[in-house]
Amino acid sequence: MALPGAATGSLPLSRPRPASRLRPLPPAARPAPPADALLNTALALEVSPGRRSARVLAAAGGTAPPPSRLAGTGAELVTLPRPEGGWIGILAAPPGAIRQLPRHVLDPWAQEAGIALGASSPVEDPRYLSAALEEAESAVRLVERALGTGCRGVEDLGPYRWILTLSLSQLWQVLLGPELGPVLRLEAGETARLLPVLDALLRTGGDRLQAAALLELSLPELETRLARLAQQLGSDFLSPARRAILQAAWIAYRLRAEPENLLPAGQEAAGAGA
Repeated sequence: MALPGAATGSLPLSRPRPASRLRPLPPAARPAPPADALLNTALALEVSPGRRSARVLAAAGGTAPPPSRLAGTGAELVTLPRPEGGWIGILAAPPGAIRQLPRHVLDPWAQEAGIALGASSPVEDPRYLSAALEEAESAVRLVERALGTGCRGVEDLGPYRWILTLSLSQLWQVLLGPELGPVLRLEAGETARLLPVLDALLRTGGDRLQAAALLELSLPELETRLARLAQQLGSDFLSPARRAILQAAWIAYRLRAEPENLLPAGQEAAGAGA
């Protein structure tokens, strides 16, 4: 199942303040676990080509699943502390089983436990575990911000992988600026009124009645805000083609934007400094 276009949780709805330059989203402030710890753990679990594959897991909190949740899968899990909280782990299993574990075993458990969990792609060579850890960290950041709880493997991220890896300045140039820039440059109050409307319309596939119900607005109130969105984004912004690209831009904004540092120099929001 694809990741939903609308994320749960609080939204950065205030107007981005102008900044002198764009900064990329800073990497998580964590020292990576020593390479030898990852390698030794994988070797102890007999990870090797043709014998056992592994995934690196990164959890944003909580504790590891009990062994009973892995019963019958042929999998073993060894965990290590994650400096910023939670844990990382190496999950080893036969190659045929390792691909199914994130969605069919770990996702239901993580939702029950109320934690965000990310899984790397399967690896057979322990030398690649450091790169696998970076994949797991990217996946858990996406789960935290887009889903809240559950587990996703990096292969489930699809186009969200480039949203997480491009610099913020690149995202602004190719996606955020062209699609959302006209709304983000408005005055703070108007931006705060319009972004929830855009979110609701994207969630409901453009259904005005459902969007009005989500926002607890009357239909005339919604139509007024929708007309203002159309002035900024174009009258076709709810067409299937435009809605698809706006949805990508909206997800990128929610996952990556630092509201106080989003607009490039020279593109100040209306009313800045007032």
